[in-house]
Amino acid sequence: MESAVTSVKQAMKVWESKTCIRFVERTNEKAYLEFFRGQGCWGHVGHHNQKTQISIGDNCDFQHVMEHEIGHSVGFWHEQSRPDRDSYISVIWENVLDGLASAF
Repeated sequence: MESAVTSVKQAMKVWESKTCIRFVERTNEKAYLEFFRGQGCWGHVGHHNQKTQISIGDNCDFQHVMEHEIGHSVGFWHEQSRPDRDSYISVIWENVLDGLASAF
């Protein structure tokens, strides 16, 4: 878990160095990020004025993965999931692997 903590802190520093976003240690704030050992690498998109979870599953405790998942927590979607994506791309649904359509 120590490598995950280090990766999260490094990822937060990257976000802080490139944006106006600042991360602070939680005291009693109602809205906060919770990093936990879960199944897979994922995070909810956007700020919800409550606890926002980021899963650190097996092979997820890398800085670049944490940068990506923090991106979701501040509102970034995957490019292929953007609401306006159909204006820019065409999804060839028969090429999408079974069970992965929700990623699009």
